Amino acid sequence: MLRFDAYDSDGCTRLAARAADRLGGLDAVLVTSGTVAFGPAERTSAVIEEHLMAVNALAPMAVLRGALAVIGSGGAVGAITAAIVDRPVKGMAAYQASKAALSAWLDAVRTEQRRNRISVLDARLPHMDTGLVDRAVAGTPPPTPPGADLPAWVAALLEGMISGASVLMPHPVHGAPALRR
Repeated sequence: MLRFDAYDSDGCTRLAARAADRLGGLDAVLVTSGTVAFGPAERTSAVIEEHLMAVNALAPMAVLRGALAVIGSGGAVGAITAAIVDRPVKGMAAYQASKAALSAWLDAVRTEQRRNRISVLDARLPHMDTGLVDRAVAGTPPPTPPGADLPAWVAALLEGMISGASVLMPHPVHGAPALRR
């Protein structure tokens, strides 16, 4: 196990190299870490907003930036953003902003990495019953829909990384995992 601190950007950047040394190389890196906060924008403190940006955007960017240096042609990187990137939810502006920042970064990196044949996946997952809402750093969660089918989404994540998909998101009609190449 390798530990990292989301507030240590240099440590996050070195994480993939450390893993590659330990494992004898890396073919792919998927960032699944994150945190959430709830509350209206006018009552969300700058400290909470900074925390969400650090954990949900800056740390994943640093991890993936380091991964790009050790993953060869034909490899893949990706991160779980959230379906909220495309569909705002009241009381989650700061969380949405942090996930949208990461999503925008992934879009730009995808364009840059085409020349290196490294695929970049933005996984915009719907609500999952993982307990994340119960570990919010601030606020009270709004009523949440039932969690999506976790095994189906994990399978779609793996398929997306292997196939070089650019976005994984809920299908607009039936909500099942949908990959965009």
